[in-house]
Amino acid sequence: MDVEELDQTLNEISGDYLEAYRAEDPTERTQNMREKAEQFRNQFEETAGEDAEEIREQARERIPEEARQNLEGVRSEAWENVKSAALNVFDNRVEAAENKINAYQQAGFNTTEMEEALDELQEFREDLENAFDEGDREQVQEVRTDIREKWQEIMRAQPEDREQEYRETVNRLNRTLQRTKNLTERAEEFGLDIAEAEAAQEGIENGLEIAKQALDEGNYEQAKQEIENIRAQFSEYREEASNLAQQLRQQVQGQPGGQGG
Repeated sequence: MDVEELDQTLNEISGDYLEAYRAEDPTERTQNMREKAEQFRNQFEETAGEDAEEIREQARERIPEEARQNLEGVRSEAWENVKSAALNVFDNRVEAAENKINAYQQAGFNTTEMEEALDELQEFREDLENAFDEGDREQVQEVRTDIREKWQEIMRAQPEDREQEYRETVNRLNRTLQRTKNLTERAEEFGLDIAEAEAAQEGIENGLEIAKQALDEGNYEQAKQEIENIRAQFSEYREEASNLAQQLRQQVQGQPGGQGG
């Protein structure tokens, strides 16, 4: 028995195998190709019988270079299809992450950490393309694993409540302001010059009112900017408050019953 006797039977199965390869659904394509490959092997063993190994050798010798090139072409096309599908999945994941972040931002949440994670996710696209272009299957798998883990991190993340965060900051700054006011009132009782301190406190108090109003109106960017301005004012006022506190201690210590008495 030689190869020619198998042509008619096996060529039919080969055609079915190619049709299975062309299936659009990846899962269906894989399953169909496995079934056809198994059918091909079974039919070959049944038809060839004891001559199977000899026929295999004859077939290998008869495969022309053109057929080999066609096989490489099919493999290359399949690899490009896998690459295209992987990049499409990646882009869809990035879009889903962006939509989630945008929704939280519009609702007034702080998404800084999620945005940083998204930036890290987007950097993987070039790594994935390079791995495919180099034909490095192991590297492709590693990058796809990294992508999946980073994407899941974003999709599972719970953002901070921006409004709550800013209100807590405003309240904390307001408490600091009240402590400085208590210091100023005490200093005034001892006849110290508090003009600069009062001017600074007035500016800070106005800023806090603006920040509160911005939060009530849902204008979180304005609130954030005003909070940064207040912090800068406190930073400038710190030296004046320190000097005033030192003068007050000296006055207290100089009074009868004070530490200096």
